[in-house]
Amino acid sequence: MSDRTKFQGRCFVRADGYRYMTTYFDVMPPSVRERARNSPFNLCAACISDESNRFNHLPDREHRLLAAIISMEDQIRAEDQRFLLLS
Repeated sequence: MSDRTKFQGRCFVRADGYRYMTTYFDVMPPSVRERARNSPFNLCAACISDESNRFNHLPDREHRLLAAIISMEDQIRAEDQRFLLLS
């Protein structure tokens, strides 16, 4: 496993998240919290919430948040694959 693959943190907002995370109130349902906790990546709750907006076609917020986690994990894995191919 490469050093890049071991890296877990990722900001999808590409902003200074630390500046607003002190006032961010995480209201994710327990099932989503558990799924995020079991993710191999350290996904920010604010980024999950932002990413979930892409899935407005899904029936409820819980499904949108879960889809966002899967999408974010897939994006990280794809980036890792590109990184390994370029190495």
